[in-house]
Amino acid sequence: MSNHAKNARFSCGAIQRRPANEENPPSVEELVCLRGGGGVGRTELLQLVVQLYRHIREGNSNGLQVAAPTGVAVAVCGGVPMHVYLRLRAGFLHETLSEMDDAKRIYKAMEGGTRCKLAHTALVLVDEVSIVSSRMLTTL
Repeated sequence: MSNHAKNARFSCGAIQRRPANEENPPSVEELVCLRGGGGVGRTELLQLVVQLYRHIREGNSNGLQVAAPTGVAVAVCGGVPMHVYLRLRAGFLHETLSEMDDAKRIYKAMEGGTRCKLAHTALVLVDEVSIVSSRMLTTL
């Protein structure tokens, strides 16, 4: 980790976990955000978390997803675009609905394989989360 990463500021909060059902997507257990200026080492830390996850699981990365909102961020972090992770086409968000209603609508329309993948995801790492809309995070 770079020396700058040691000066990065962390903030975290817990959200009550809610199991998935036909109407509602699974909710998150914990949301941790790492913030800091350019070059402080956030992406480097994300890559270290991926390595640690794989090490703890003896090389297995099942349940781990790395995603990013832009192609450049995807290339740097080694993940996939967020809409690809969710298997959604461009323009899938409906701004006329509330964020939660939109997330529920999207979840109901997802294929069974995508729902299964989401249900078995233990950790989602999102690089460049500061440019992800709250609507996309609600969907995620």
